Amino acid sequence: MADAPERQAPTLEGVAGPREARGARRWRRLGLGLLSLVVAASCLGWLGPREGTVTDETGRLTVTYPQLARSGAESGLMVEVEDAERATPVVIEVPTAAIDRLGLEGMTPEPVVQTSAGDSVRLRFAAPRDGNFSVQFAGRLPTRADLGPFSFDVRVTSGADELTVDMRTWVLP
Repeated sequence: MADAPERQAPTLEGVAGPREARGARRWRRLGLGLLSLVVAASCLGWLGPREGTVTDETGRLTVTYPQLARSGAESGLMVEVEDAERATPVVIEVPTAAIDRLGLEGMTPEPVVQTSAGDSVRLRFAAPRDGNFSVQFAGRLPTRADLGPFSFDVRVTSGADELTVDMRTWVLP
């Protein structure tokens, strides 16, 4: 075969011209920009588990809780009460759904009495000596946790005072 003529197959003709190449370049740049934003947000800790703090109207009840939580990760609640009545026990009510979804298993200090009240667990603690009281709940989210948001409230009773805060937690995969 001496000199065979070169033949070009026009398979890409009309599909990937200069105009399409510019469009593809724009989409790649947009994708890289979005990927850079996600990486930067992750490095700053904006996409991972984080805690929130909510305080009731009187400023006497503060609950620190997980705003964003991941399946299998540690979780916990910190309930702090200021100016509780000294001679009366502190009673904390936490919904059983929140205990199950957050995987709460232990608490410090231990309650004197634990009872069930409808769909909540009622925990009675000894009267605080100085009027300030705090309890730490600890646990680990179940690995097969229900994903998405859920809201719950924590209610604290000390004598005639009843303090309530509402919270919302997002469980991520």
